Amino acid sequence: MSALELEGVAKHFGALAATQDVSFSVEVGERVALVGPNGAGKTTLFNLISGEIMPDKGVIRLSDQDVTQYSPDRMSESGLGRTFQKNSLFMESTVYENVRLAVQRRLGIKLKVFKSVDRYPELRRETEEVLNSVRLISRSETKAKNLSYGEQRQLELGIALATSPRVLLLDEPTAGMSGKETGEMVTMLQTLPQDLTLLIVEHDMDVVMALASRIIVLNFGEVIADGDPEEVRRNKEVLAAYLGLDADEEALGA
Repeated sequence: MSALELEGVAKHFGALAATQDVSFSVEVGERVALVGPNGAGKTTLFNLISGEIMPDKGVIRLSDQDVTQYSPDRMSESGLGRTFQKNSLFMESTVYENVRLAVQRRLGIKLKVFKSVDRYPELRRETEEVLNSVRLISRSETKAKNLSYGEQRQLELGIALATSPRVLLLDEPTAGMSGKETGEMVTMLQTLPQDLTLLIVEHDMDVVMALASRIIVLNFGEVIADGDPEEVRRNKEVLAAYLGLDADEEALGA
């Protein structure tokens, strides 16, 4: 059974074909990178998978369940998590509160007053487990606005993990990070549970090679290559899409 499957997914914005008959499946626990030049349709595809926008045609399945018309909330309830390129944190809330809200929502706990948090030991336990997994437990009481940029990205990952996803979409998880921060994020992602399926959009090919066992290449909304990193690196159509053999060999880690 596939964790995620797309079949003939297409989306147009006026005359622009953002995605064209995209089909692929991702197995449980597989780590797959989605790459391509700017404007290739990667973010649109993530928006389609997560229910932010609806496809014009095609089918999207999670664990063999047709979720094509699901809203983002219903997708989350069905086991899909996502991080975004743009910051989506509650900046005036603490690190703990940001993650706790995500755990609380998943558990279906409604708090009438703040003191009632103490009535739910599982809420604290699961929140602390997530904070440990993203190495932010020592920053629990720090407001999100006072975190470094790298720590804010770690917190976004924590919020996504707090929804207990089976499939996690990572939208440029290391964008804007320093080399040190990038290395820490890669290590963190490598230690995620092996049964968690990852689909990653990432421009840094060193990160792609470190995380993904398979690469899907998009260009003008179409899949032009799908295979292991070595296969994709040698693909002539991929090299042409990246405009120039030398640049592409460097970009693809040759």
